[in-house]
Amino acid sequence: MTIDAWITLFAIVVVIGGLTHKKNYGPDLVMSTGLVFLMIFRVVSFEEATAGFASRPLLMIAGLFVVAAALHETGGIELIGKKLLGKPESLPGAQARMMVPVAVMSAFMNTTPIVAMYLPMIKNWATRLNIPPSKLFMPLSFAGILGGQGTMIGTGSNLIIMGLFIGWWDKPHAWVQDLNIGPPSNVVSMWGSAWIGIPVAIAGILFIILTAKWLLPNREAFL
Repeated sequence: MTIDAWITLFAIVVVIGGLTHKKNYGPDLVMSTGLVFLMIFRVVSFEEATAGFASRPLLMIAGLFVVAAALHETGGIELIGKKLLGKPESLPGAQARMMVPVAVMSAFMNTTPIVAMYLPMIKNWATRLNIPPSKLFMPLSFAGILGGQGTMIGTGSNLIIMGLFIGWWDKPHAWVQDLNIGPPSNVVSMWGSAWIGIPVAIAGILFIILTAKWLLPNREAFL
């Protein structure tokens, strides 16, 4: 291994230690410290270290957080949730009423704030329905994850992959030019992942609804 590889390995160990430390250092502080450490030892250049901050996927993710925050402050998500949740008479019905709207919203907004805002609402809802919250919390999380796969803006990972692909496409590749496909927008679009993401989301939601009764434990809420 080269000296740069050893320095990188040391930085990874320090970052993992910082993220798991009992003092709960913020991930932004830990990751920034690791990045600066690699810059000091010239493992990465300044241009390489800061390139990600100007990427289109990062700016899109930041914009989605703004949209989610606006919906939270105005009570939009809570209003939608209360209208759609209703009063189901069974566990599968409750899971379906919860997972479908969450999956749809997660296709167009960042999943994390949606799930975070739904948690207290679902806790109170489960209490009224006399359903163990443990039967709803895990499906809530998976609904957000599955729904986010339906569009290219649904999850940060999709946006990052799209940005990397567009960056690669902008470079000259003779075999790509021979295909005469055109601009990357012809290949990667808003619904570029829908052909596989939506069927997977539907299958995942159905699987959870049909099997959660036996797979998920009966536990009281800890929130």
